[in-house]
Amino acid sequence: MGEFFDVNEPGGRTPYNAEEFESNEFKFRYALDEKECVGCESIQIIQIVWAPKGKLGLKGKHLVSHNNTRFGTFVDGGINSPHFKDAGEETFPGKPYYNSADEVTAATEDYNKCTVEFYDFPNAAMNHQEIYFETAIICVNYQNTGKDKVIKVTKWGFTHQGRRFLSSPGSGGRADRREVYDDVSQEFRDTLKHDYPNYTLLP
Repeated sequence: MGEFFDVNEPGGRTPYNAEEFESNEFKFRYALDEKECVGCESIQIIQIVWAPKGKLGLKGKHLVSHNNTRFGTFVDGGINSPHFKDAGEETFPGKPYYNSADEVTAATEDYNKCTVEFYDFPNAAMNHQEIYFETAIICVNYQNTGKDKVIKVTKWGFTHQGRRFLSSPGSGGRADRREVYDDVSQEFRDTLKHDYPNYTLLP
C-alpha cells in the first residue's frame, strides 16, 4: 500500500487563533507502492469544497444535503470555483485537476512519477462558519483507458471561521485529525459530474 509522508495537518491543534492562520495550512506527500503505480500516466489531486449556503456560504453551483444542512459544492480550482476567473485558464482543459503541470513535474523530479505533493492554505475558512474539503489522490489515464482512478482520499475542514478543525460535517467529523478512505463519497462524484460532465473517475 502507498503511504503518506511529511503530513502537516491542522487537526489536533484547536482552537485556533485566527491571527495565526498559518496553522491552518494542510500539506502532505503521498508515495504509491509499485503495484498502485502500475498503469498510471501520472499522479494528480482532485479536491471538492463544501460550504453551507447562506450568509457565510460560498456560492457553489451544485447543492448537496448532509445532516439537514444544504451545502454548495464545487471542484476546487475548477470551472465553477470562485478562483477560476483569477487563474485565467485551465492548466488541463476539461480536467478537474488541482495541481498544476509544474507541480506534477516538480514532484516527479524530486522523487519519482509515483509520488504526488499537496498543499492548501484555505484563506476562505476565515470568512465562513463552516468549510470542508475532500481531497482525492488520482491515477491519471489508468491502464491507458482514458479514465482516471481513485487511489486514496482524505477529508478535512474547519468551523468557526477557521478557528476549529473538523474533518467533515455532522457528528461523524473528527476534531483531532483528518479522515482517510479508499474511495470518494457520492457527494464528491455528484459534484464532479455536475462541474465536469464529460470526465470519468473510476473507483
